[in-house]
Amino acid sequence: MKTGRRPTSHDVAKLAGVSQATVSIVLSNKARSVGIAESTVEKVRQAAATLSYSPNALMTSMLKGQTDILGVFARDGSWRTGNSYWTEAVMALHRSAAQRNCEVLLFSDSQTRSIEQLIQRMVSGLVDGVILQPSQEDEVVTRLKDAQIPVVCIGDEFEGATSIAIENDRSIRGMVDHLIDKGCQRLLHLTLRAPILSRNRRLHAFTSHCLQKNVSHSVIETTGFDHLHEVPDIRGALSTFDGVVCFNDEAGYELWSLCRELGIDVPTRLKITGFDGIIEAHKGQQLTTLRSPISEMCDRAVETIRALRSGTSVEPTTILDCTLVHGDST
Repeated sequence: MKTGRRPTSHDVAKLAGVSQATVSIVLSNKARSVGIAESTVEKVRQAAATLSYSPNALMTSMLKGQTDILGVFARDGSWRTGNSYWTEAVMALHRSAAQRNCEVLLFSDSQTRSIEQLIQRMVSGLVDGVILQPSQEDEVVTRLKDAQIPVVCIGDEFEGATSIAIENDRSIRGMVDHLIDKGCQRLLHLTLRAPILSRNRRLHAFTSHCLQKNVSHSVIETTGFDHLHEVPDIRGALSTFDGVVCFNDEAGYELWSLCRELGIDVPTRLKITGFDGIIEAHKGQQLTTLRSPISEMCDRAVETIRALRSGTSVEPTTILDCTLVHGDST
């Protein structure tokens, strides 16, 4: 039955011989709860099928007061700093949302829109809330909270915002202890030069624990890990230190590759560790690393956004532990 226009619930009601309210109840799968007869349910569904009718998603969202769309904000730097961690997180958020019949809408400041325009889009009612990894003094988190949009920070804690974070301090201290137990006496920390909260926390944990353990240590910072051979002092450091705690797995594997080029034996001469545990073994060799519970973190973030949207109280901060994975590099 075609009329040249999109069918409406009024058309379905007329064909089925029922009210529009009944159509709405049946197609919302609430017929049983209000006692509508099965024969009536079948008439409504048959009429909807005959007319190829489907409820207007926007109108349904307005009536429910939610869109079942979760916003994810990713900064341009998240994709450009050798950080597959964030790529893995976005994939995990998609999986978690899909399990709850929700969608994910990705916002990124790599677009031509300004931050102001992106924030306006995020608070426009298009999404039920926003998940993001915060940076230092994060304007986006503050603006979203001021607009009373549910916000969940993942990866790092952010003061005043609901956070599902990865344990950084205890994890790095444990990795330093692991290298000391392996006989290392001179430790290096290879990290990013970027306004990332986890970077600061890992750096602080490394330096403070090395001081506590009275271990000689130093730090090398770089803007990325894909050209380590160009980093000043890296070659000299590799001939001086016997253990390296890397900011993430990308840094660990790139450093291992550079050691092969320089003829430095890993792990006999130099021991290397990573962080995140999301990269498969490279050239048949597995990096010793700290596996971050990324899937659990993202699953909790999606559930927390939905809880905040419904007005349910949640824990302000959840810290998830990492797991030490012993590999071939130590």
